[in-house]
Amino acid sequence: MRSFKDTRDREWKININVAAISEVRGALDIDLLKVIEKDGELIERLVDDLPLLCQVIFVLCDAQAKEDKVSPEDFARAMGGDSLENAMKAFLEELADFFPSQRRQVMHLMIQKGAVLQEKVCALALAELEALDLDKEASTLMKSGDSSGSSPESQESTPGP
Repeated sequence: MRSFKDTRDREWKININVAAISEVRGALDIDLLKVIEKDGELIERLVDDLPLLCQVIFVLCDAQAKEDKVSPEDFARAMGGDSLENAMKAFLEELADFFPSQRRQVMHLMIQKGAVLQEKVCALALAELEALDLDKEASTLMKSGDSSGSSPESQESTPGP
């Protein structure tokens, strides 16, 4: 069982078992058993669609939410930043551990490779942003604005009354 804390410092426990898989399937029409199929499309979808990921995690934490009287909206409002990242990691690791050994190995490798890829993409984006010459970019924008014809017309070309 994995856990994470939301932005309100509430601890949430994620426990994925057959009943939990069925609950997610029934509530959201998402089959977590298909997470490895189709080149990891489901994982990619969940990681890219953070509100959907929060809905899945809420379903998995529903019993605790009912006990603590936390609505889906309150749960979602307390998910952001590092809390959201930690919830995602807890969910993915718990989901991987749900599967028998061979599929578990595939899931763990998918998670690991995905994290490395995300790290590299972020590093490249940061490097490009840091290398950006703002003076040069501003000058280029100004020059392209002058030649774009966006300056007001002269009075000579404007018809008079």
